[in-house]
Amino acid sequence: MGVDWELHQEILAGMQKSEYNHRVYNVEAKYLRHRRVIVDWMCEVGEEYSLNPVTIHSSVRCLDRLLGVMDVQKNKLQLVAMACILIAAKYEEQEDAIPTLAELNECSNNAFTIECIKAMEVDVLRALHWTINAITPIHFITLFQGRGIVFQNDSFEGGPQSRSQVLKYIKKYVNFFAELSLQEYTFQQYLPSVMSAAIIAASRRAVKIDPIWHKELERLTTHSASTIFRPYHHLYVYYIESFPSAPHPATLPPAVIEFERQATSS
Repeated sequence: MGVDWELHQEILAGMQKSEYNHRVYNVEAKYLRHRRVIVDWMCEVGEEYSLNPVTIHSSVRCLDRLLGVMDVQKNKLQLVAMACILIAAKYEEQEDAIPTLAELNECSNNAFTIECIKAMEVDVLRALHWTINAITPIHFITLFQGRGIVFQNDSFEGGPQSRSQVLKYIKKYVNFFAELSLQEYTFQQYLPSVMSAAIIAASRRAVKIDPIWHKELERLTTHSASTIFRPYHHLYVYYIESFPSAPHPATLPPAVIEFERQATSS
């Protein structure tokens, strides 16, 4: 591991220290009845302009921080979301990848003036006290994926020949579960590092990797099976409820049973 592993630990420790900052979880916030629609729209904007997933996750975190502590009129929610995307893009994207004000406004069917968007951007920054570098689960996932979340001694359904397919699909499922967790506000109750580990565990289950939570993942993330089990179970149940037509085995696979045993016995 050497210096590279020491650097990983140093970066992770810094991120875990920062993840406690700027957290807002308010289930009484009035905007929550509209949140799903707004977040779906933000994700669509991200796809339209090929924005990094980190940008959209950061923009939603800005939205939740802001609207968790202050009320905004329903007809201004899209404007606030637009400002949050612009702020996050300026922080996370290369300059030439940042959507212009006119392009963003097109995504709202030109519902606002350019001057309104500029003014709201400043208002949001002021409300956030100009602190926009809040850590999200996707930041941790990016760090963990950089070292690898599939291991040589993992078992795959179909045997060793399926390894290349597993490597192809694991990233797809990680992005899928990350976006799924973004859409439902109740996932914001978990620390980002814990939620990122839960997303990885859910993805390994979906790709049928055994074990669900490898000992190297505990070392990589610093989180045990018992620590991540609650958000993991929350996420997977939400997935099943959201996609009832997807194939789900009638009985739990052995890898899942063993993961649940580890989580509840430790």
